[in-house]
Amino acid sequence: MELAVIEIRRLNYSDKNEVSEFYNIFWRIPAEIGDEFINEQSSGFIAKFIDHSIATENETNTFSGIALFQGIIVGIHVLRKFIECGTIGVHSANLWVEKNFRRMGIAEELKIRGEAWADSIGATFINTNVLPDNKVMLDMNKSNGFSIYKINLRKRIINNKIG
Repeated sequence: MELAVIEIRRLNYSDKNEVSEFYNIFWRIPAEIGDEFINEQSSGFIAKFIDHSIATENETNTFSGIALFQGIIVGIHVLRKFIECGTIGVHSANLWVEKNFRRMGIAEELKIRGEAWADSIGATFINTNVLPDNKVMLDMNKSNGFSIYKINLRKRIINNKIG
């Protein structure tokens, strides 16, 4: 299959079904990749998140890119604007491509479009998080000019005493 048969564009926030599909994928990804620190979200939580996103996300603060194959979302990329010490940055909240559609250039195209959006809003940097054993994403980010900036460590404290 070629990238030409994949439609890549921005999420249509006026289409609640599309936004619902998008954010159901967004919240499914942590469980799919085995992120032990993010719990599966309830349908009620996701429904509220969808309504909040429709009400607050727009082209000035969020890039929500999608890749579609025959009308089905097979890739997503989310960047959100933030201000750090008076400087505009964006945080990559998610980049995902369905397993059967990987290695076709979809993630790369979504990243290119996301970076163009970041540039258009005056951002001077992009932050992203990658699980340490995700060599493919680490390599992709490094080949796209990302460098290690900080190491983010996490410890689960549920039922643990401090000290």
